[in-house]
Amino acid sequence: MPVADGIFAQWTQLFGEAISSMAAQATSVSVSTLSVAPEELDWLGQKLSLTPEVLIWLGAPTTASGQIGRVALAGAGLEDPSPEDIAGTFRELVGQALSGVAQAVGRLIQKEVTCGGGLETVPSPAEQGQTFEVRIGETAIGPLQIVVSSKLIALLEAAQAPPSVTPDTPQREPLSSEGRGSIDLLLDVEMPVRVSFGKAQLLLRDVIKLTTGSIVELDRSVNEPVEVLVNNCVIARGEVVVVDGNYGVRIHQIISRQERLQSVK
Repeated sequence: MPVADGIFAQWTQLFGEAISSMAAQATSVSVSTLSVAPEELDWLGQKLSLTPEVLIWLGAPTTASGQIGRVALAGAGLEDPSPEDIAGTFRELVGQALSGVAQAVGRLIQKEVTCGGGLETVPSPAEQGQTFEVRIGETAIGPLQIVVSSKLIALLEAAQAPPSVTPDTPQREPLSSEGRGSIDLLLDVEMPVRVSFGKAQLLLRDVIKLTTGSIVELDRSVNEPVEVLVNNCVIARGEVVVVDGNYGVRIHQIISRQERLQSVK
């Protein structure tokens, strides 16, 4: 399978499963025969932690990204979401799929690869792309377009080239939609975990007056549970405990899908 086709296959599988998980509906992503001009799409480029810098772009009409975001939020019980919620949910779905692609790329080149920041840039016409559509239940949405940096393709082709050393050299895993499932691809993704005891808002003049021994009152009482956040999204609440001299959190509540989506910024 050509390298670009392998990336497209990984992307469509992971993107469809991310939408299906949020929307709670059967979802498929397939190649589309429809044509779409690049200038008709809103583009989001995603950096990968590689040198030289490489990007993967996703282009989607505003109507398509909005429709996907609304359906996902409706599946979580949000029937009247704001435009910001819709756009944020669509970006979250894209990010989930691209994180899985980054992991697959990393396994191929035997190097940790993560997603960096997103950029609203338009890919060059020389880059390789694939047009596809999303089907959620009986509703077809699209066309959308995934485009891969030529630098990334060159890097992966070099990694897949036959080894020039002894026959005992271990073979690297090809980038393909077969093999490990999408959940396995995501299991090694590292996410920042934080525990929030509360928040406070202070005037600048009060911040300047802070000294050693000053007390800042938070917006949460000692009896209220603390929040566990993953990638700035609240996923659980619990109580603070001490384990072998270290702070820990005993989980009392796992946040519902609706509350998680509402907490996405």
